[in-house]
Amino acid sequence: CDDFLALQLAMGGAMAAPARYFEANLRAVRTARDAHRRGRWAGPVTMRALLEAEAASGAHGRGGLLKDPSAAMGLLWIRRSIAFNAALFPS
Repeated sequence: CDDFLALQLAMGGAMAAPARYFEANLRAVRTARDAHRRGRWAGPVTMRALLEAEAASGAHGRGGLLKDPSAAMGLLWIRRSIAFNAALFPS
């Protein structure tokens, strides 16, 4: 993710705003990961563990409404951003 962010930042121009959003989403995921490492939640730090712990904490709303910011929302937008860029710049 850091390399992808660096690439977005290096492109500048129209990619500057998406790079800031990507960075904010990455920060949300890392904040949750760091909380997990400090022992707030038990078990190894995996995406699944982060998402399950976040759901179990009651952080999200009913019917799958995701809190923003959260690790779940951050991962969702990171995935969307990478998929969009992969389609925009095919190799």
